[in-house]
Amino acid sequence: MLANRLNVLLAERQLTNKQVVDDTGISRNTISNIINNPGANISNEIIDTLCNYLEITPGDFFEYAPFLISFEYKVTTPIFSYSEEESPLLLLKIVSGAKEVTCNFIYDFDSGDSSDISATEGNGTFVKIYESLPLSFKTHVINQIIDGAKKFISTSNNEKIKKGDTLKISIDGLDDDYEPMYKRFIF
Repeated sequence: MLANRLNVLLAERQLTNKQVVDDTGISRNTISNIINNPGANISNEIIDTLCNYLEITPGDFFEYAPFLISFEYKVTTPIFSYSEEESPLLLLKIVSGAKEVTCNFIYDFDSGDSSDISATEGNGTFVKIYESLPLSFKTHVINQIIDGAKKFISTSNNEKIKKGDTLKISIDGLDDDYEPMYKRFIF
C-alpha cells in the first residue's frame, strides 16, 4: 500500500489548501483530491512541485506498507467457521510478495443492544498485519470495516435503525489482547 502524506505534511507546517494553491499554482481540485484520497494517482510533475515547495523528498511525501489489501463485503460462509450458516462479512484479501492471506470480519448485532454492531475477525490472522501498518493505513482499514457495517445494516431489516442514527461498532481482532476497539459512526 502506498499513500501520500500531504494532509499530515500541511498540518505539521500549519499550511492551508489555499496557501498551497496560491504558492504552487496547482489547482484547488488537484490539492483537494490528493488530500482526501491518499491513494490518488499523482503525476511526477505535481509530486516534484509539492516536494520542492515543502522542502522534502518523495520518500517523505509517501508512506508505504508492504501489503496490498482489498476489501469485499458479502454474505457467505466464513472461511474459519465450523458452521455451514451464511453470515455477513467483510472479506480482506492481503497480499505481501508471493504470500496471500484471507481474513473475515463477521458482522452481527450485539445481543444487549440491537443498535450496536460487532465486527469480529475470529482466527487472529489480521492482528500482526494490522499492528505493523502506519496510522493512515489503520484508519483506512477501520473505515472499510465501518463501511461494511453500513452495508450490513442496510440489508438486515433492522427497523430500529434509521438513516442519521449514531451507532457504535466494536471491532474485535485488531490487537493481541483481543480487546475490542469501539468506534461511533453515523448511519
